[in-house]
Amino acid sequence: MSELPRVRAVLIDLGGVVVRDPRPFVVGELARLGSPDPEALKRAYYGESLRLDAGRIDLREFYSRLRRAGLTSIDYPGFRSIVSDRSLAAFAPVLRELHRVKRRGTVRIVLASNVSRAVWKGLLRKFPLAAFSHDAVLSFRVGVLKPRRAFFLEALRKANARPGEVVFLDDSPSNVAAARRLGVRAYPVRSVKESVRILRKLGRDQSQRRPARSSPKRRSGERGATPRRTGARTGSGPSRRVVS
Repeated sequence: MSELPRVRAVLIDLGGVVVRDPRPFVVGELARLGSPDPEALKRAYYGESLRLDAGRIDLREFYSRLRRAGLTSIDYPGFRSIVSDRSLAAFAPVLRELHRVKRRGTVRIVLASNVSRAVWKGLLRKFPLAAFSHDAVLSFRVGVLKPRRAFFLEALRKANARPGEVVFLDDSPSNVAAARRLGVRAYPVRSVKESVRILRKLGRDQSQRRPARSSPKRRSGERGATPRRTGARTGSGPSRRVVS
């Protein structure tokens, strides 16, 4: 990734980037608990999840459609637990890097995700997302999904920055392409390691651009004069640990 000048905001996807995409886990669990046609279940789940994420149906209606189609026989409380709790896991290394970028205070972090109300509420219960971001643009609130232009315009408004001052991370090539058409510096990420690498570089670049604080020089021997410390902290690289 080339140098990132004057980055004022980061838009970052949730599923597949900050947290595990919950859909494969949910489909796998429903199939394991009993489904006459796992492939039909997968197609129906992924198809109906688009309406769920756009806020056109709620979780109970989503469940009812699968149940009426004969694709699952579990009860609604069990279904809700799988979707909005058990399927949710965060990528700890990415959360750590987001926290470091936010703590520096030079870049605004906005979560930008196709996500349902039920999954979002589950994420808030399990993870302190306010510690890793300043705001969120969520499809169920906006009423449209990425890669629609309206979604990205709302994300840019929340970012409070011009497109060229924004970095966007997403695991979907179509979402990345849509953001680039608006002038956003968008990067496809395919792994936790890649997300961490970009966020670390972003943090280093912005730290180097922060103006140094000036202070009056003290002559050696003056009261209160102290030698300046040098050196940097060292530590191990990020793990690939998933927090659930």
